[in-house]
Order: sequence, then C-alpha cells, then structure tokens
Amino acid sequence: MLDKGLNPLKHMVIGVILYIDKTPIDALGHFSLEPVSFSLTIFNRKTRNQPGAWRQLGFVPVYH
Repeated sequence: MLDKGLNPLKHMVIGVILYIDKTPIDALGHFSLEPVSFSLTIFNRKTRNQPGAWRQLGFVPVYH
C-alpha cells in the first residue's frame, strides 16, 4: 500500500551492482584487501565500463 503523499510516477527502482576483487598490498602477496565497488543499473554498459561510473563502498581486509 502506497503512502498517500507519494506519487508512483515520480519514483523509480534502481539496482545496485557490486564488485569485489582481491588486491595484494605487499610484495609477497601475504596481505591483501578486497575493495568493494558499486555502480548503478541506470547507466548503460558503455558508461559502466568507465572508471568514473564506479565508487568505492569500502574495503574488506583479508587475514591468512
């Protein structure tokens, strides 16, 4: 049930794409971080392939 103050024609559902990749931070690869990046599905593929379409959400430390 929609709130009476909201107009459904002025709202849009936007998906979030997450990307995680391990990055070594020392010469031997013993320590690494996993940066969590995100982009939005309102961008087409050409735009999402550009670095400016992605933002860092945070980092996950990896302990061995």
